[in-house]
Amino acid sequence: MIFDYDEIRTPIILNKQLWETSGHWDHYRENMYTTIIDDEEYAIKPMNCPGGILVYQNEMHSYVISTSLCRIGLGSPP
Repeated sequence: MIFDYDEIRTPIILNKQLWETSGHWDHYRENMYTTIIDDEEYAIKPMNCPGGILVYQNEMHSYVISTSLCRIGLGSPP
């Protein structure tokens, strides 16, 4: 490995609240594919940002030591 990244895997479909928190809902809503599951609205992700937010929020971070995360695209093998 050339770079020291931790690969992360995030869901393909995320709830509306997370899209609103990330700011993507207001900007991209008309171009997103949505669905209703158990009376809650979800959208299929065209980008990876919201899932990365969840991963980043799971642990404490230092401003001195940086964290490098890598999210491979949707078409990559598992």
